[in-house]
Amino acid sequence: MRHTRDFIVQVDKLREIIERDQEQLIDLLLQYETYATAKDEIKRSLATLCGLEKELSKTKSTKKVSTVSTFFPINLPLYSFILFAVVPSYFANTVYVRVSNHIGPVLTRLSVALGMKELFPQVQLKSYERKKFSRECVKNSDVILFCGRYENALAIRKENPEALFIYNGSGINPAVVTRNADVDVAVEKIVEMRTFNSGQDCAGTDCIFVERSVYDMVVRKLRVRLAELNVGQYGDTSIDIGPVVRSDYVKHLKTFLDDNRDYIVHEGVIKENLVSPFIIQKDIREHAGEFVELFAPVFYIVTYDNLSEVADILERHKESSMYISLFSQQNIEALQFKRFAKIAQVLRNKIVNDVEQGNIAYGGYGAKANFVAHGSETKVCPVLISREIDKYIVGGFELKSDRISVTMLGSGCWEGTPAPFCRCKLCRIASKNILSIENRMRPSFYIKSKKSQFVMELGPDFRMQTAKFNLPKVRDFLVSHWHNDHLFGVFDLHFYAELVLKDKINIYCSEGVAQYMREHINYMPINIVAIKPFDSFYLGDVKVTPFPVCHMYSHDKMKDADDFNNNVFGFLLEHRQTRIAYLADYYAVPEKSLKLVEGVDAAIADGTYLFEEIWPDKDLQNLTREEKDPDHLHGEEIMRFVSDLHAKKVVYHSISHLPGLTHNKLQEQLPKGQFIGFDGMDIV
Repeated sequence: MRHTRDFIVQVDKLREIIERDQEQLIDLLLQYETYATAKDEIKRSLATLCGLEKELSKTKSTKKVSTVSTFFPINLPLYSFILFAVVPSYFANTVYVRVSNHIGPVLTRLSVALGMKELFPQVQLKSYERKKFSRECVKNSDVILFCGRYENALAIRKENPEALFIYNGSGINPAVVTRNADVDVAVEKIVEMRTFNSGQDCAGTDCIFVERSVYDMVVRKLRVRLAELNVGQYGDTSIDIGPVVRSDYVKHLKTFLDDNRDYIVHEGVIKENLVSPFIIQKDIREHAGEFVELFAPVFYIVTYDNLSEVADILERHKESSMYISLFSQQNIEALQFKRFAKIAQVLRNKIVNDVEQGNIAYGGYGAKANFVAHGSETKVCPVLISREIDKYIVGGFELKSDRISVTMLGSGCWEGTPAPFCRCKLCRIASKNILSIENRMRPSFYIKSKKSQFVMELGPDFRMQTAKFNLPKVRDFLVSHWHNDHLFGVFDLHFYAELVLKDKINIYCSEGVAQYMREHINYMPINIVAIKPFDSFYLGDVKVTPFPVCHMYSHDKMKDADDFNNNVFGFLLEHRQTRIAYLADYYAVPEKSLKLVEGVDAAIADGTYLFEEIWPDKDLQNLTREEKDPDHLHGEEIMRFVSDLHAKKVVYHSISHLPGLTHNKLQEQLPKGQFIGFDGMDIV
C-alpha cells in the first residue's frame, strides 16, 4: 500500500537522522539520564525503526482513525517517542502527545533535533495539565494510550469509554535467585536492571527473592559490585547512577527507608536528589507480600527457604504481574515456574532489558500492569500498540475470552505421581517438592471460552485441583468412562452441589457410565445426561461431539461395535475455527472416530505406555497384547496412531512414573510438535 510505503520512507529518514546525529542526541539525553541509558535508548530506537516495516506488514488496516491521545511516560524520551508517538501516527490523522513538566523540555528539544514537524506533522506535543488535555483531546479521541499509575488509568478511561484504551503500567518484576543459580550472573543482571536509568524504570527489579543458603554469597558479591558504581549529576559520562528526577520520589524513598530502618544491611547516602545504593533484607515471613516501586537504586532482598513460599506471594500479586526473572541452572526449577506463564512472562537467567524489543508485545498478564479495553470489555495481555490499533480498525475489539482455552489440571496415570509407597526416582523427586513438575495428579481438564466453562474428566484428585488452580464454580462435566481415575472425583462434589452450588451438577457421559452412576451414586444431586456417539451438543458456545474409542479390551472383544461404543468416549471440542480432540484411554480408535478428529489443532492423547522402559524386564517385541496391558497402545503403536491423526499439536496425558525419566528427559525423546503434558499446562 502507498500509505505504508510513504510511512516507511519517513521512518527511514528518521533512522538516518538518529544514526547521523547520535552524539548530539546523546548530549541532549545526558541532561536527563546516564550515558549508558542514553546509549541503550539510541540502540533500542534504531532497532525498533529498522523492524517497523516487518511489524507493520502484519497489519491489515487500510483506514485511519481520526485521533490518538497519548499520555507520555516520564522516562526514556527518545525510545518512548518512537513507541508512543511515531508508531501510532501510522494509524491516525492526528496524535496528541501530553508531556509532563519533568520531561517536556527534553522532549521538545528532541522533537526539533529529529525534525518531527517535517517528518511526522500529525504528531503534536501538548504541554497541557491533565484536565485540559482530557477535555480538549481525550474526549474526542478514537484511541487513548496511557502510561502511568493504574488508578489514574481507570480515571482517564472513564472520560471516554468508547475509545480504544491501551494501558502500559508499572507492574511487579521480581527476581528469584535459587541455590542452583550462577550467582555471578544473577548479581550482574540484577544490578543492571535495578540501576538502569538510575533505578527510575517501571521494569526495575522491585523485589529480589534469594534462597537462604546463597544469601550471604549474593550480598557479598552485590556489595563488591555496588562499590564500583559512580553516583553523580547528569552530564557526567562517567556516572552509573544519576539524580532522582522528581522530589516526590525522594520524599517517598525517605519515608520507606525510615519505616524499614531495622532491615537495612547496606546503607547508601541520600544527598538532595542523589541516591547511592541501599540494600534491604527481610525474611519472607516478615515480607508480608508487599511490593514497593521506589524509582531509586534500592535492592530489596527477601530470603526464603522453599520456592513454594515465593510462589504463594507471587500468586497473591498476579493482578500486577509483568515479568519474573528466575536465576537457576536447574530445568526443574524453571519448569516449576511455568505455572506463572498465565500471569507473567518468566525469564530464565535474564532480565527485562534482555528480551524487550520495540516490535514485540511488552508486559505480562496482570490487569494492573497492562491491559487493552473498549467499552465494558477488557483484555489483559502483553501489549503491542500497532497490533491492538490494527485489530480495532479492522474488526473491532477482540477479547482473549473470545477464544477457547484448555488447561490440563492433571497429567498422571491411574496411580498418580508420587504413587503410594513407591520409592522410584520420580516419586522421590515428587515427594520432596510439591511444586515439582514431576508431581502429577490424575487426568482432568478445565475448558473455558467467552460463554462457557466446564470440566472434562473427574479423577480422584479433582478436589485438590480446584484448590491448586483456583477454579471457579463449574456446573458441567464431561466423563469419558467409569474407571476410577476418570470418574471417582464425583464423590467429592456432594457438598459442593448441595451447599455451595445449591443445584444439581450436570454430568455428560455414555449410557454405560450413566447406568453405573444410577446404580452406585444415586444419592447425589446429579443430573445425568446420557449422550450418544457422534451426536453433537453445545456447552455454551463450545460444540462437543462424543466419539467412541476401544479401551477395555477384555470386554470389547466380546461385544459388537455398537455395544462397546456406549462405554468409552473421546470428545471433539469445536469453538469458532479451533478444533481440539481428547482421546482418553484406548487400544484402538474406530475409523469413523479417526476421520472425525483428523487434522485437529490439538490432540490430547493417552501417553501411559508411551515409553517402553515401563517394561524393563520384558521383551515387548515378543509379547502378545494380552501379555501387555491390552487396554492401551504401547510405544511405537502410539507414534503410528498419532501420525495418522495429522494433528497440528499433540499433548500426552496419563504420564506414568515407571519409566524413571524426568519430564525433561521424556520431552527430549519426542518429535517436534509433540509435548509431555504437566499439571497446569495450557494446551490451547
